[in-house]
Amino acid sequence: MRILYKLILLLMIASTLHSCVDKKLKGGYEIYSLNETSDLEIVYVDNQGNVLTVIEKDILAVGQNGEFIIVKQHPLDYKNVVYYYIIPLKNKISLNFEKNLIGPLVGTSFDDERLRLGVPKDLNFNVFEK
Repeated sequence: MRILYKLILLLMIASTLHSCVDKKLKGGYEIYSLNETSDLEIVYVDNQGNVLTVIEKDILAVGQNGEFIIVKQHPLDYKNVVYYYIIPLKNKISLNFEKNLIGPLVGTSFDDERLRLGVPKDLNFNVFEK
């Protein structure tokens, strides 16, 4: 009976670990979710290991290079709307991670801001399958 209990406990732990998404991005940022690829969000992990939400669910795609992270998001209540964000990594607009974020941007305002900041045209989004 103890062996069965341990086996069940081991399976529960393994399934919990498998269902968590944690992909490191540059600059202390990460893509994070407890439910595989649903409910993805962008978080910042500070020097003390605190995990702080930067862009809430529902992240669709992310692109990055050494200077920028770009993010595409569906706001939770408006699935037919797409928001865009730009996180400068090199030329930060603020040392506070919450203020070092441009967005939400919609439509051509994202393209305009990309051009203004010098985000390369070849920096593309990597889409997360749901």
